[in-house]
Amino acid sequence: MDEIRKKAEELLKTKTINIQTDNNFELKKLIQELQIHQIELELQNQELLESRKSLEVSKQQYFNLFDLAPVGYIVMSVKGVIKNINLKGCEIIDKPRERVVKTPFVSYLNRSSISAFYEHLENVRETKAKQNCELQLLNISRNKIIYVELHTILFNEDSYLVSIVDITQHRKTEEDLLTSKQEAETASRLKSEFLANVSHEIRTPLNAVLGFTEILRSKLEKESPYHYYLDNIYTGGENLLRLINDILDLSKIEAGQLEIRKDAVNIKSFILVTIKIFSEKAERKGLVLESQIDEDIPSNLMLDELRLRQVVYNLLSNAIKFTHSGKITISVRRENVESKNVSLLLKIKDTGIGIPENQQKLIFEPFRQRDGQDLAQYGGTGLGLTISKKLVELMGGTITLESKVNQGSMFIVKLENIEVDQKVQNYLLHNLVKPTQIRFIESKILVVEDIESNRSLVKEYLEGQNITIVEAENGEEAIDKMKEILPDLILMDLRMPIMDGDQAIEIIKADKNLKDIPIIVLTASTTKTEKQGDFFAKVDAILLKPFTKNQLIEAMMKFLPYTQK
Repeated sequence: MDEIRKKAEELLKTKTINIQTDNNFELKKLIQELQIHQIELELQNQELLESRKSLEVSKQQYFNLFDLAPVGYIVMSVKGVIKNINLKGCEIIDKPRERVVKTPFVSYLNRSSISAFYEHLENVRETKAKQNCELQLLNISRNKIIYVELHTILFNEDSYLVSIVDITQHRKTEEDLLTSKQEAETASRLKSEFLANVSHEIRTPLNAVLGFTEILRSKLEKESPYHYYLDNIYTGGENLLRLINDILDLSKIEAGQLEIRKDAVNIKSFILVTIKIFSEKAERKGLVLESQIDEDIPSNLMLDELRLRQVVYNLLSNAIKFTHSGKITISVRRENVESKNVSLLLKIKDTGIGIPENQQKLIFEPFRQRDGQDLAQYGGTGLGLTISKKLVELMGGTITLESKVNQGSMFIVKLENIEVDQKVQNYLLHNLVKPTQIRFIESKILVVEDIESNRSLVKEYLEGQNITIVEAENGEEAIDKMKEILPDLILMDLRMPIMDGDQAIEIIKADKNLKDIPIIVLTASTTKTEKQGDFFAKVDAILLKPFTKNQLIEAMMKFLPYTQK
């Protein structure tokens, strides 16, 4: 007001004042004051006009921001009646503003969303904080559901301010992704089931082919001309088995179905047994096979022995295959000696043909082999190194390669942070005894298998082993015979008619008189052994078909008493 007064006084000085009076000072002063006041009013009026114009501009800007916003906005009464709505909101509801204002919002909702909407408003009112919810609008004219997301705040005592976003496309994308995921899972499951069936159908006859070939080889003199034929049959069967194993393992790894199962492993014994297995093959090629093992490696490391063996066997097989003269060395060294856990460096070095530097990464890819490799001479599918690399990574390690053409290769497997089993262990004493050197003390076993040739093979394998064998063709028959004879051990197939092995095992483990009898599962299917962790809790051992005589006896040595020959 002081500023307006000063402005009015300044303006009055510039005006010509014509006051016809008798020079009365008081009257003259009063007239001057009135004129100043008049000017003040004019200035105030001018400011009001300018403020009104500014307010109109702000109002128009607010209207533009509200009405032209890319998000739908609704001003809604406490009862959910629409008081105002912007253009985007009208677009989402699919009706013009004049038909939407003063109508209840629930009139546009799908019936299933009405209660959720009122609950949403109540939550906003109670919490006095922004709340979100998803609802379904029903577009009758287009006969479709529109999914929307509301973000609501309490605008004032009698109004809500609601932002509304059309998420129909987002929901469709989510549903499409879910459908794609389900289709992929279905395809993966069908693939796994197909491979499991293929595995079963190939392994089952291979069990008879390899098993009876092994028996015939043991009964024939090495000088017999038929021994050569049997060797070729056996080698062919082993190659077929190795191929199906590689394909199944790669499939399970890619599907995330292969689990690492850790148990106490004696690395020294593990390497010595491995050397014994491969020494004959190395000697046939005139190669020296040697090992170097650090003395300070603990004897009970927590590792997956099955998968570690698979990696080492793959690497040793390749080393022998691609080395024509010289030697192969497998060494194991402990790193970080001061640490509680252990890191192992396992190296397999050969003096073979080597691998060019530009191909050293490629050979770890599926079905890739060294360029120019003579398939007729070396064979192979190109899966061994791929599987080995993936298995090492699953065990938390790395595998690297150092190689020079015509000088040899060295594969380096590094396994880190390995726990040491602190329990005092009499570590696998039977591993130090060869299966060919033992004789079981009189025992009874029940062989449950629907295929007669597989039962016959087990009987042939155990001939002269002082074991009474009782046979059953299915789970139902097995349970009846178990109650009669109470065997010392059960060899159980899984896939059988009438009652399969799974059902039989459930019944056996629920029976107080039978539950303590050890069960070795003999199966051609890898599905259960890899995917169902609780399956291991119900059985004592699993032996995959086809299995050798030594593998069967070694498995049985864990449960039956024996003496050394």
